[in-house]
Amino acid sequence: MIVLTPAFSELPAYRPVKFRLLVDTDPLTPAENAVVSIYKNGALLAVVRFKSFDNFLSPFTPPNFSYLFDVDIQKYIQDSLSPEAAAPSLLNNDSPAGIQLNTDSFATYHIEVTYEQISAAGIIEAVPAVSDTSADYNIFSASKKHSENKFLYDYIGNSPAFTACKYLTKSEGTKEATKEDYSFLSLIQNPLNNLDCFRVQLLNSSAVIISTGYYEFINTAGAVQYSINSGFNQLQNYTYTLSPNFALTNIAYYRIDFGNLFTLAGPVYFFNSFSEFSTYKLKAGNCDRRALRLHWLNMLGGLDSYTFDSEKALSITTKSSRSQKALAYESGALVPDLITDIGNFKTNSKASESYKLKSKFLTNQKAAFLSELLTSTKVYAEINGQFIPVIIEDTVQDTTTESGFIRYEITAALANDLIIQRI
Repeated sequence: MIVLTPAFSELPAYRPVKFRLLVDTDPLTPAENAVVSIYKNGALLAVVRFKSFDNFLSPFTPPNFSYLFDVDIQKYIQDSLSPEAAAPSLLNNDSPAGIQLNTDSFATYHIEVTYEQISAAGIIEAVPAVSDTSADYNIFSASKKHSENKFLYDYIGNSPAFTACKYLTKSEGTKEATKEDYSFLSLIQNPLNNLDCFRVQLLNSSAVIISTGYYEFINTAGAVQYSINSGFNQLQNYTYTLSPNFALTNIAYYRIDFGNLFTLAGPVYFFNSFSEFSTYKLKAGNCDRRALRLHWLNMLGGLDSYTFDSEKALSITTKSSRSQKALAYESGALVPDLITDIGNFKTNSKASESYKLKSKFLTNQKAAFLSELLTSTKVYAEINGQFIPVIIEDTVQDTTTESGFIRYEITAALANDLIIQRI
């Protein structure tokens, strides 16, 4: 039987997804293995055997013994989500679809268990007529720090203290962006509140709403992860039920939330919000000579963005080997050798490019938010409207200081080396 299960049905993949199993057998045929079949979205993913870690006289069927197994399937879940070489579907460029269902970032898992025992003849055999099946668990490509709660209910809003979905980011407050910047929002739908719309509100400099629009989409039931490209110019590409007036000249802010839309005759629109607002303050365009915008997969499984707009330098790093050959010389010729002949030459020439970036001075809050950029395994530089994969080089960086006056200095190396011709 499955005696202990995860506390919630929505879980981060990068924390334990752990079960405790128990089976009773005759002490003459002791239980040896729990044979665990792991299923992803109903399809078999892996079969793994786990050894018993303890046994005792059964309180249920004495004189049989009870054998306990601890089963943690997080490794197999992690391996099956977001393949390392692929760009995540979160990185939605100019898709006119508006909404993306991030099926590479979550899936539904369950386990089915049979048991093996050692027969009186010393042979491994199945424990007859015993099997267990777990409930379904919706698991997301997310992680939590040791100092945080180990679940996702505070972002899904499915616990009494949390009633609205929160976006999968630790960025707090209003975000600054130009009209040209790409930005992204991701959230996990509360399975009790099936979303079918996001609302876009445009505000003036006094934070007064001057226009509202609604984008409807076909709902997918259950705990699923959605994302949108929330950049100002990208929002204009979508086909709305009621479109915001992006042509207004006094737009200073815009904000987005998710919920349900009800349309009555007229038409008259009623919107029931089930998420927090994400608010953006529009700013003047960046100087391309000193600014570079980065997007990265954060620990919650969403995409964060930040523009380094203080200092930027592009550098090249080269490495090669040297070889030698004898110079050609023709005896008796009026021109016995060629001045273009090579005696020393370069081989195995390699080169990579990287950006050295400096931020403006940051508060402790902003510096702490950026810390996940340093550890992220998926980072993309926004260059000429394209997302170029980069690697943030290892560093030591202050994230909190007494003065709260912090400057980031990082190196973002392009993930692909230059391809150089051989001689």
